[in-house]
Amino acid sequence: KSISRSLRLNPLILAVWFMDDGSRSRSSVYFNTQQFCINDQKFLIKLLGESGLIATLNKDKLYYRIRLSTRCINHFIDLVKPYIIKSMEYKLPLRPRID
Repeated sequence: KSISRSLRLNPLILAVWFMDDGSRSRSSVYFNTQQFCINDQKFLIKLLGESGLIATLNKDKLYYRIRLSTRCINHFIDLVKPYIIKSMEYKLPLRPRID
C-alpha cells in the first residue's frame, strides 16, 4: 500500500478514516497505519498537522501507528463528530479535562 501525495484531509475524510482504521485508548486516538511504510506515515502526520492535529509515530509491537497528541483531542472531536455515524460514536475518546 502507498499513499498518494495528492491526498488532502478534511473533516469528513478524517471521520471516515477514524471510523475505519481508528481506535482509542482512554483519551488517546490512534490510526492503525502499520501497513504503510514510515515515509507514508510521516506524510500522513504532516497532513494531520495541516488540520491542526499534532501526531507522532507510536510503536505497536513490531510496527508503527499514528497517535494523536492528547493536547489536540478536543479539536479532533470537534472536527469529526458531525460526521461520525451513531453506531461508531463509541470509538470517540473522552474529552480530556482542561485545568
